[in-house]
Parts: sequence; structure tokens; C-alpha cells
Amino acid sequence: MATKAARSTRLQADLERNREDGNWRKVIELAEQLRNQNISGQDSQLATLLLGEGKLELYLEDHPPLPSNFKTAKAGLNDARNLLNQCVGDHEKKMTVSLDALLLLAKLEYAAGDYGAALSRLNNAGLDKLQEKLLTTRSLKIVAESFAIKGLCLEQTTMNRTSRYKKADRHSKTVRCYELSSDLTMLYLQRQDNITSTPSSTSLPSLSASTNTGGSSSPLPPAGEYPDHNRRMGVILESSLHRAPVLHIKEGNIQHALDRLRLVLSAQECSGSQQVRLTVCTQLAELLLNAVSISSYTGPSMPSVTAATLNLDPKDKVHKSSTGSAVSSSGHHSTGSLSTSASFSEGAWKPKRYQGVNMFVPCTRSEELILLLLISEAMAVRDAVLTQSPEFEQLREKANSSATAIQDMLAVALAPSKHFQILIEVYERSMKFSWGCSHVWRQFGLALCCSRQPLRASIVLREAHRLQPNSAVCCLVAAKLAFQSLGQIDDGIEWVRKAQQALDDPTTTIRNNSSGSDSNGASAALLSHQQLMARCLLYHGIGLVLKAQHETNYSRALVYRKEAMSLLMRAHELDPSDHLCHFYLSEGYASCRQLGEASQHIRTALSLRPDHLHSLLLLLLLLEAQGDAEQALQVCVGVRSEYPTSLQGNARPLQLLLQSHGYRQHLQTGRVLAA
Repeated sequence: MATKAARSTRLQADLERNREDGNWRKVIELAEQLRNQNISGQDSQLATLLLGEGKLELYLEDHPPLPSNFKTAKAGLNDARNLLNQCVGDHEKKMTVSLDALLLLAKLEYAAGDYGAALSRLNNAGLDKLQEKLLTTRSLKIVAESFAIKGLCLEQTTMNRTSRYKKADRHSKTVRCYELSSDLTMLYLQRQDNITSTPSSTSLPSLSASTNTGGSSSPLPPAGEYPDHNRRMGVILESSLHRAPVLHIKEGNIQHALDRLRLVLSAQECSGSQQVRLTVCTQLAELLLNAVSISSYTGPSMPSVTAATLNLDPKDKVHKSSTGSAVSSSGHHSTGSLSTSASFSEGAWKPKRYQGVNMFVPCTRSEELILLLLISEAMAVRDAVLTQSPEFEQLREKANSSATAIQDMLAVALAPSKHFQILIEVYERSMKFSWGCSHVWRQFGLALCCSRQPLRASIVLREAHRLQPNSAVCCLVAAKLAFQSLGQIDDGIEWVRKAQQALDDPTTTIRNNSSGSDSNGASAALLSHQQLMARCLLYHGIGLVLKAQHETNYSRALVYRKEAMSLLMRAHELDPSDHLCHFYLSEGYASCRQLGEASQHIRTALSLRPDHLHSLLLLLLLLEAQGDAEQALQVCVGVRSEYPTSLQGNARPLQLLLQSHGYRQHLQTGRVLAA
């Protein structure tokens, strides 16, 4: 008898261990052995429960609970349904297996697409009345999934002819279910990490060992995408983690959504939550970028460390039963037992969080936004797939897409403060896995342009053009660099010709016109095509003007200027709202002493762009050439007030002041500029 009892105890321990590890084939095998031992009572009901649970979870591993699998799940889960139904009843309640069976049946009904039956099962189980008691790791996941399923079902089912109060109450219940589920999910991942003894102190662990495959020595990705993460989390828990902030955003409660995302990030990191943290970091950064202004920003609050958060209430004692469920000292039924210290935790169902006086807390929107994006970028680079083997193409594209989206948000966040060197370092790191992405090369080139590194920018843009030869924008940026910074006029004109060829390509025009889903989109694409063509003609004209300035032969320089004026007129016809076309036309007419036409164009340019300094200076010169000294002085005063510290903007006004007001005013303005 003692040997049989010891064997049964050992078998139950193996069952519990395999349940924690998610080894459902082994659970089914051991549950069958337990049933074949001619046991009765509680052990018999336990074997039936575990057998039904194993068949349910094994089926869902191959057929996740998604709408596309609902029809097949109704027939595929009949065996699991029959086994779990045997564990539901008044007699089974006394044996503490009915609650577990009801929660698992709710999951089964949800996997079959029957939301009403799932809600009915959860209500019968008394999910909302469960007290926050310590649970086993497996029970944590069951309860977390139950709250997630209830939230998903409440969100999917509609209420007909209900009052606004009931709708608000239903919304609050849905959000509460999602928030409880996310807290339990993070706690479950932390507990699972402790069980498997996986180090969780390192926030960015290294990739797997290098393996030579297909001639590449880069690290290989896992056989499946984050297999351990998917096995632990599942589709249901992963959905619930992101639904609560989404519902807050739909209701316009941006601050509640921010607080919820920050709360998820404040949970102590573990190996199973690393991919979750990447997604939440990106979501929080996107929300800050799109929905929070600098003036309305409210920073994260730091929770205070008190005795209540460091110690458990001694009254919360749990007696573990042989089924793996638990009964509290007050007699209320819960679904598991737990023996882990709850230090730095706010309750039995709350995950451990980072706390302490030495933690960095962002004070401004820019600090939090850039910090989140840099953390996300570091995690995305860590998860990048370096191998070029064909079997990893899908994983490689998904990882590259995630990293590119983060880099784009980082560019938007860093550009206003002109921290382009950080962007350059980000793109340099990304070259090891996105060297074939034209978008990354183009962004890299633009960052180098803004950082005043024209030579490197020109080389990078040349590579971007090689990867995407139909992009006229790269060619125009390279032409501007050649004209303005490198002094390579012929190269700049060649870049302009490449841009014109890209725009003349019929496939480019068709692609631009098909980018809009309706006639308005097609019209916008056609307008953008015309504006780019106008800019090409403008740059070509500017290049010819520069060639004429450097040409020593007068007749050849005159030919260049005539051709440049013709191109500028064509650019003006395509895009009359471009102030640069009017500016260069005015400059061309002024060089031919046609002051009337020059004045007309420069005034049009200023009406389109009043703050263009070069247009203001050209207007000042034209007024002085026409002998209108009074209006020239008014323009001079305006230039000095708008650009008080610009040497270029004050050089000609100083000469005009010297002629009209004498040397005293000239010296006073010079002292202001020197200071």
C-alpha cells in the first residue's frame, strides 16, 4: 500500500512539473497512467481534469484561438469538452476541481468562437469573486487567460438598446479584466523565469552561438520566432497585454493609456517579457509622439517603497491540495498555490516592479521619448537576424521592419533638437543587418547631410540610388550637395539628369498614380510628380547658372544663362507656388538689368516665403538700383530686426546705413553684431 501511494505521489509530482513546463504530450501520457491505476475519488477527478486540460492545450498549440480556426475547433475539441464536463458539478466542487474545469471550459468555448458560452462559464466559476491569493505558476496562467477571455468576449459581444450608464459600466469591466490579465501575465512570466533559472538581470542578452551556415558566420535566429516567448504567453495573453491601452485611447483617456503602458514597463524584466517590452516601448513612444504635447506632458510617478510593498500579509496563508489547486484559510476556493517571496510587489496578483531612489525618472517629454526609442532600438538590433539563408527570410524581414519603424520615430524625435550624430550612430549600427534596404541608406544619407558631412552623405546617397534607381528624391538631395557643399557642378547636373530619368520612367508614374485609393489620391500623386519635375528643372537651371558664373568664355556663359532661364520658366509653369523659381528668375532678370521683371518675381517670392533671407537681400539690392532709398531703408530695418545676429543679413544693410545715416549708426550696428 505504501509503495502504491508513493508511486501515485511521484506521478502527481511529474504531472505538476510537466504542466508547469507546458509539456502536454507528457501530461496526457501521465494522466492516462493515473486513470489506469483504478483510483477513485479525488485522484480520479484529478486525472480526468488533467487529461482534458492536456488535450485542450495540445490542440491549441497547433490551432491557436483565432477566428480562422473557430470552425475546426468545434469538432476538434469534443474529447476535451467531454472530459472537462465530467469535472463540473456539485460533487466535483467538493473535490476542488470544478473551478479549474470551468475556467478551462471557458477557454475551450472561446477557442470555438462561442463568446456567450465562455462568459457563462466564467460567471459560473465566480471569476470576479476570486480573492487575491498566492497561486501556482500554472494557475496564474489559467486565471490570467480567464480574465483576458472575459475581456475579449465582453468586447466582441454587443449590447442592444442599453443605456449610456450600462455601456460605461461594461467598458470599465472590460478594461479591468485586461488590466488584471496583464498584471497576472507579467507575474506569470517572472515566476516561470524563476522556475527555469533563466538569468533575468541582463536586459539585452547576447544572441545564440555563432554557426556557419551557407557561408555566413553571423548568429542564427532561433528555429521559430521567439519560441519560448510564444509557448509561455500564447495568443490570448499577448492580446490582452495591448488591449487596455487601446481601449483607453479610444475613449480619449490618453493619460490612462500612458500610465498603463508605463506600469507594464515598470515590471521587473525576465526572459519571457523581452519581446513584450520591445512592443510596449514602441507603443508608448508612438503615443507620446502623436498624442502628447510638450505643455500637456505629465511624467511618470515613482511608487514609494513601504513596508506593505515589501512584506506579505501574514493572514494570507494558503494550503496546497493534492490537485494543485488551493483553499484559503477562510475557506474560499482559489486555483493554485505559491511559495515565492513577494518583495517589491504590491499584492499577490501584482508583478514585481523596479523601485528605488537611484532610478532615473524622465522629467520632460523629449527625455522619455528618446529614452524609450533608444531602448527599443537597442532591443531591435539585438533581435536582428544577420544570416542571409533563405529559410530565415521571413524572420529577417520582420526584424528589419521593426527596427526601421523605430529608427523612423527616432529621426522624428531627434530632428527638432538637431541631435543628428545620435541618428548617424543608429544607422551605422543598422548597416550590419539592413545593408540591402534603400530606405535605411536614404535616411542615413539625410542624417549625414543635416550633420554637415557632405562627402560621406554623397557616398551614402549614391548607394541608396543604386538600391532604388527610380527614386528622384535621392538624386535631388545629392545634386544639392554637389552644388552647395562640394562644388562639383558637373556631378550635380548629372544627378539632376538621373532624377529626370527616374521621373520620366512610366513605371514610376504608374506606381505614383496607383498609390491613391481614389481619384483624390491619384490627383495628389500627379501633383507630387509635377512638383518633383519642377524641382528637377529648377536644380538643372541652378547648375547652369553656376556653370555660367565659372565660365571664362562670355559667349558660352551667355548660352548657359539663356538655357537656365528657359528651364526656370518651365519650372515656374509646373509649380507656380515655388518661391525658389521666382527668386532665381528674379536673379536672372536682374543680371540682365531687367529690373521691372526682377522686382515682380522677387515680390512674388516674398509673398510665398516672407522669411527667405536671400529674397529680402535681393529686394534690397533692386530697390537700391532703382533709386528707392526710403523703401530700401524700411527693408533694411526689417532685415535687421528679423536677423539681428546674421552677418550675411547685415552686411549690405550696414553699407546702406553708412551712406544714409553716417558712420555713427554704422558703428553702433557693428558693435551689436560683434557682441
